[in-house]
Amino acid sequence: MIVSPVPSVGRNARTSAIEPHELERQRIRVKEIIDRTGGVEELAINGMRPPPNTPFAFVAMVPSVAKHLRGDLSARHRCSYCQTSNKFLNGRIVICGDGELRLIGNDCWNKHISEEDWRIARNDFADWQRRKKFEEVSGEYPEVLDRLASSIKYSIEKNRKIFSFVSGMRSNLRNSMPELLDALDEANEKGGVLEIEERVLDIGALEGRRGQIAAQEKESKPQKFRSQVRIIHRLRGREAIVSAYKNPHRNMEKALSLVWKAKRDLSETEWSDLDNRQFSRSISALEKTCKEAVDLIKHAKICVESAASFMSFENLSGVVRWASHQECLLSLYADYSVVPNGLVFVPENGSPAKLVAPDIVSLEIDGLAEMEILLRR
Repeated sequence: MIVSPVPSVGRNARTSAIEPHELERQRIRVKEIIDRTGGVEELAINGMRPPPNTPFAFVAMVPSVAKHLRGDLSARHRCSYCQTSNKFLNGRIVICGDGELRLIGNDCWNKHISEEDWRIARNDFADWQRRKKFEEVSGEYPEVLDRLASSIKYSIEKNRKIFSFVSGMRSNLRNSMPELLDALDEANEKGGVLEIEERVLDIGALEGRRGQIAAQEKESKPQKFRSQVRIIHRLRGREAIVSAYKNPHRNMEKALSLVWKAKRDLSETEWSDLDNRQFSRSISALEKTCKEAVDLIKHAKICVESAASFMSFENLSGVVRWASHQECLLSLYADYSVVPNGLVFVPENGSPAKLVAPDIVSLEIDGLAEMEILLRR
């Protein structure tokens, strides 16, 4: 059982004059606006300093100014407490006892507010942030983690043949069609372009001799040719044959173990015994574990999708068309042809070889999109 680590609403001397439900409402509303707009423009910010000793509470952090704009004073935020005398990069949005929202900079609060009042307000806001994060973690993470674990386990069992094929694609090509793999590696370095160099009649040279056509008819002179590079095909799914993209089965198994770890950490941690700093560290560790699992799943998806794209009829047809061209050196070593889900290699001397894939389908992992949304919050 997960026990809430903080009271439902934080209270202190400085927020006692602010109705708790109104404070909660403003915090939620302001957060939604900032998440949606990335700024404070849609907030009704009062630019005038409140009377001395006016109660206040933190509502949100002021969104950071983009790095490339930090030298521009017009992009900085205007401090309500300093009014026109100061602008800041980092600060807070506060709600005052009069119900108005104001901005105050982290570098200028001590001109207007006592250190004790600032500390109390900061701790109250940290408690609120902690409570909201706990509600999110305890309310949404368990269900999403359960769905992820179940879906990953099912995918591992269902797609063993696909994972095995994807993991062994490069080694299979190396063993059966080494010349083709070397040529594809070279093409990968050029962005996956499969091209040939051919000799074509130099039309420009003929145009330059237009006035000498009659003389050419009398004198038998050789025609002029020039070399021209022609693109035959652009590789699809070329990541599938790069050594860095491999072993989706191992990635999925590791992702599953991380999801189980996150579930254990969530259920076994004594959240009620943690202070704010410990709570933040534990949440960060949980999110890191979940993010590592998500990255491994996404990498496995890329592996499978790349293999499906590489083994598609359209891509293999383009590869065969290029390898069979009379100007391509590969045509000297073997004949290539496309078969359903694969490629056949027939060398001049030796036995034919095949690279045939199982029916490859994209990995659909239930809960993955929801976990990515949770990690972005």
